[in-house]
Formats: sequence, C-alpha cells, structure tokens
Amino acid sequence: MLGIRHNIEMPVPNPSQHLARQILSDFQSLGDKLNTLSDEIWLSIDHDDPKQLQKGVRFKAAFNEKRDSFRKLKAELSRLFQEIPGTQSARPGPLAPDRQQNSQHFDPETDDLVSMSLSMAGDLKFKRPRGFQVVGYPPEEARTWRQFLQALCQRLFALDRERFRNLAWNREFWRRGGRPYVSETGHELYAALSVGDGLFVEGNQSANAICEFARKLLATFEIPANQVTIFVDPEHSPEE
Repeated sequence: MLGIRHNIEMPVPNPSQHLARQILSDFQSLGDKLNTLSDEIWLSIDHDDPKQLQKGVRFKAAFNEKRDSFRKLKAELSRLFQEIPGTQSARPGPLAPDRQQNSQHFDPETDDLVSMSLSMAGDLKFKRPRGFQVVGYPPEEARTWRQFLQALCQRLFALDRERFRNLAWNREFWRRGGRPYVSETGHELYAALSVGDGLFVEGNQSANAICEFARKLLATFEIPANQVTIFVDPEHSPEE
C-alpha cells in the first residue's frame, strides 16, 4: 500500500527545521506518556468507594483537560513550524516524519531492535516503536504508536474498505460514553487519524490501548494477531 515515491524534489536542508522536527517528536513521545498516565489514573481509582470514585473522576477530568491543552499546543506549534523562514519545498506540508519516505530505509535486521508478535506484546507503556511488519509485506517504519495504528488501519482499509467503514456503526468499536473509535467525519474523535476516503480512527489512546485496539481490528478482519510483528527500541525506558 505504501509504495516508494520517485522523483520527489526534497526540501532545502535547514537546521531550524531539523530541530523543529525533533521537538515535535519529543512532544509526541510526551503525549503518548500522558495518554498512558490518564489510563493509569483511571485504573488506580477505587470504583467501589463512592467518595474515592467521585474524587478520582474530578481529578481525571482536570488532568484530561490539561492533556488536551497540551495536544492543542503541539498542533499549533506544528502549524507554526511550517512557516520557518528559509525553508523551501516544492510541496509544503506538515513537518511530521514522512512514513512513505522513511520506510524505504527502515531495516529491522540492521537496526538493534527488539521484535515481538502483536499477539504476545505485554506492557508497552514505556516502549517506543520503530516499525512493524505484516506477514507478506515489507517492514514499515512507525516511530510513534499513532503512526503504527494509522498505518495498520490504512492496510486493513485497503484490504476491505466496506468492512472497515462498517466499524463506524459497530457499537463494539465505541468508547464508554458513546464516542466511536472509527468515524466518517472525525468530529467525534479527540485525535482523528486519517485512514482514507474520509474515514478516521481515534488516535488519542495509550500504547497498550492502541495495541489492544489493533488486535480487535485484526480479529474483525479474521487476521491472527501473530501475523503482525512490532519492532521497538530496546533502550527506551521511563527515565529517558
């Protein structure tokens, strides 16, 4: 699905733009940790204690509000960074890493990476992905969990568009509270990731939640989860 593009005029190198890309990458990593922390806060609440539950809900609501403000700041910086003086490009666009271009150079055999089957993946909240591979396809680079989810969904969408589109109306793919994980507009989602043809998936999920969602998607498409291998950076830890 993600073919190699040829004859693309590359942007003129710019140190400021390079640093901006690194900053956005750091923001994305921190955003993933905030999503994980949000899940951990909810799980730590004693749901059988009405007072603790009420207190926990108030705290989580306040935390999520700040997390969403952080996400908006990242989006605003991403748009602003596109206007860095001295950058010339034949095709201006987001400064987010281009998966189609980078995937040409991604080789899990030469990089010191840890591989794991999606079916056997354990706690991933402090793991940073580098790429993944679906059996029968070449390895593909994905440096954030959102990139992994988006790329996998794009593959599944290309495999069976109608089946994927029907997920937008499948209540098994809705959050508690009525919000969907798959949307035909993206308006109901906190962080809409484009799948294609006006279809979006929810990207505002922790690493563990994204992998669980991926397993659920694969089951819907009757694809065993062990057909997907994830490559992670072995040196990424909470202290980094």
